[in-house]
Amino acid sequence: MKLPPRFAADILLTLFGLGAAVMAFVFSLQLSSDVRGQLGRIQEEASANRVRSVLQALDQDLQNLSSYTLGYAMWDDSYAFVQAPQGSAYPGTNYAESVLAASPIQLVGIYDATGRLLFSAALDETGRTVAVPPELSVPAFAARFTALKHLDDSETFAGIEWLGGKPYLLSAWPVTNSARTAAPKGAIVFGTLVGKKILSRVTALTGLGVQPQRDPPSLAGKELDLQTPLLGTSQARLAPSPDGRGFIATVTLARNSSAALPVAFELRLPARLSQAAMHLDRAVRIDFLLVSAAFATFVLFAGWEISRRRRESQRLKAERAHAERLAEEAASADRAKSAFLAVMSHEIRTPLNAIIGYAELLEHTPHDPEAAQAIQTIRESSGGLLRVLNDILDFSKIEAGALAIHCEPVSIRALVTEVHSLFELQALARDNRLILDLDPALPPRLAIDGARLKQVLSNLVSNAIKFSHHGEIRLAVAADSTPRRLRISVTDDGIGITPEQEARLFEAFNQVDSSPTRRYDGTGLGLAISRRLCLLMGGKIAFQRRQPQGSIFHVEIPFEPVAPEQTAEPAAPPAIPPISAPIDILVVDDNPTNARLLNAILKRLGLEARIALSGAEALACVEERRADLILMDIQMPEMDGFETTRRIRTLESSRQIPPCRIVAVTADILETSHATARAAGMDDYLSKPVKPAQIRAVIEAIPRA
Repeated sequence: MKLPPRFAADILLTLFGLGAAVMAFVFSLQLSSDVRGQLGRIQEEASANRVRSVLQALDQDLQNLSSYTLGYAMWDDSYAFVQAPQGSAYPGTNYAESVLAASPIQLVGIYDATGRLLFSAALDETGRTVAVPPELSVPAFAARFTALKHLDDSETFAGIEWLGGKPYLLSAWPVTNSARTAAPKGAIVFGTLVGKKILSRVTALTGLGVQPQRDPPSLAGKELDLQTPLLGTSQARLAPSPDGRGFIATVTLARNSSAALPVAFELRLPARLSQAAMHLDRAVRIDFLLVSAAFATFVLFAGWEISRRRRESQRLKAERAHAERLAEEAASADRAKSAFLAVMSHEIRTPLNAIIGYAELLEHTPHDPEAAQAIQTIRESSGGLLRVLNDILDFSKIEAGALAIHCEPVSIRALVTEVHSLFELQALARDNRLILDLDPALPPRLAIDGARLKQVLSNLVSNAIKFSHHGEIRLAVAADSTPRRLRISVTDDGIGITPEQEARLFEAFNQVDSSPTRRYDGTGLGLAISRRLCLLMGGKIAFQRRQPQGSIFHVEIPFEPVAPEQTAEPAAPPAIPPISAPIDILVVDDNPTNARLLNAILKRLGLEARIALSGAEALACVEERRADLILMDIQMPEMDGFETTRRIRTLESSRQIPPCRIVAVTADILETSHATARAAGMDDYLSKPVKPAQIRAVIEAIPRA
C-alpha cells in the first residue's frame, strides 16, 4: 500500500523530529555533564581552599597555646613543683581562676615523671571553674602523648582531643628548668575549649561554619595534604555532601599522637555556584519532559538551552580572565613597589652617604666639646635613618620571598660579644646594665647565618634597652646537641607587654605605644622582621611575660656542626702596609658632594684623585691618562656607570693597555645590579654609605706590578 506523499512526509518529519529530539536530548545530557563537572571542579577547589583556611585559623590558636605551655614548662617554679608538690603554693598562685580567665588556657593538667596527675583545673568559656574532664586522671591518657610517655624534651604534642565529651585544643611540653639544662621531670598540658568563641572567630575569618564531630563519617573522596607551621602536614579527605550542595571534609589535626581523632565539618557552595547547579538540574528535568513534546517546541527549547549554557560558559571564562587580570595587576604593582623602593633608597642613600661620610671625617679632627657632641649627634641620627631604611627594605624582601639565608661557619661567641659591645654604652646611657651570659659548653664555631642572627639579636637587645630604665638586661646564649639548636634569651625588667599588646606583638608596624604622644620611637618592624628571619632560618621566636614586670624573648635556631678541621679560629690578618706607592685614582660621580667626599677620604689615606662628574668626562680622563683605580657611580644622566664601564673596557682593548680596576660605588640596592655590574666589566661593588675602611680595602686589592 502506497502512502500519500503528504502523510509520508509527515511520518518522515515526525521520525526526523523524534530522532533529532533524542539526539538533542543526548547532546543536552552530555553538555550538562561537562558543565556540571567544570562547576564541580571549581567548587571542589574552593572547598579545599576553605579547608586550608580553617586549619590555618586553628593552627594559629594552637601556636598561641603552645607558646603559653612552653613558657610555663620552662619555668623553675614549675620544675620545683613537679619534684616536690606537697605543700607548694605554686598551683594556687599561678592557676587561680582569675589568672586563667585572663589567658587562653581553659584546661590544666600537671604530671610528674611517673605520669601521676599532680594538679588539674578547668574553666568554661565564661571563665568559671567547672569539673575537670575525667580523662586527665586516667593513666592511659598520659600514654597517648609521646611527650608524656617518654618525657623527651625534643618531643611535644599539639592537636585536638575529645575530653569529657568536648573538643579541646591541647598543647603538651615536658617540664624542665628555665635554662633547660636539667632532665625533664614531668609534663604540663594546657587546653583551650573549641567552643563558641573559637568557632565564631574561625567563621569570621573564613566565612565558613565549622562543627567538630566525635565520630565523623568515613569518606573515600579526594585526599589533600595541608601544611601548617605547627602541625606540619595534616591529612584531609574531601567528598560531596549527601544533599549534593556542598562538601564534607575530615581532617586529622594532631602531631605525635597516633590516637588522635579526626575532625569533620561541612562546606557549602558560594551562592552563585549553588544557583548555577540548581539551574543545571532544572534544565535536565525540562529536557526530559521535552522528549515527548513536539519537534518545534523541543528545537526552540534546545536553542534556548544551548544559548543559556554558552552564556554560563562565557561567564566562567570572563571570571577566569578577570582573575588573571587581577593577578597580573598585583604582579605589576609588586614590580612598581620594587622600583619605587630602589629609587627611594638611591635618593635617600645618596645624600645620607655624604652626611655619614663627612661626619666620620670630622670626628677625627680636633673640636671643642660642643662641636664634638654635635658631630656625634649627626652620626647617631643619620645611623638611625639608615637603620629605618634598611628595615623597610628587608621587610619588603621578606614579603616578596626574595631574602635568602646563607649558612657559614660563625664564631658564636665573637658574634654575641660584638652585639654586647655594640649596645653596652647605649644601655649605660639609660642607666641599665647589659649582662652577657655565655654557656661554657658553646661550640667554638657553628654553621649558621651570622648576619641575620646578629640582626635578630640587635633588634631584641635594642628594644630591651629602649623600654627599660634603671634596670638589668641579660643576653643568655646556650646550645643543645640533640637536637642541634641554638637557644638565646633576652630578659629585661622594663615596662612589660600587656595581653592585648601581646596578641599583635609580631605584626608589622605594630608599636607598644602608638598614640600621638608616645615616648618610644621606632617603625614597628623590628619584631616582625625578627620573627620572619627566625622562620626563614628554620627556628622560632617566642615571648614570655615576666613577673612582676618585664619581658623575656626566647629564640631557637637550628645549626649544623662545623668539621673539626674547620673549628680553629682564623689567624689575625697581617697588618696592612701604608699606602706609599703612587696610585692614579679616578672618582666618577654626578653628585659633586659625594665626589668631594670620596676625594676627602682618599686624602686621609695620603692619596689624591681626579674627579669626573659624568660618564663622558670619565672617558676623556681615561683617554688622557690610564687610571689604576676607578670608583664608578652607576646612576648618572645621559651615560650611566654600566655604559661608561663598557666603553672604557672597549678603549683598553683597542689600545691594548692593561685593564684598570673599576669598582661600583652606588646607592642602588637591586640584586640585579650586582650581576649587571659584573657583566659590564666592573671588578667589585660597594654600597653607599661607604666607610673609609672599605675604600682602603679596595685600594689594597689593586694588583701590584
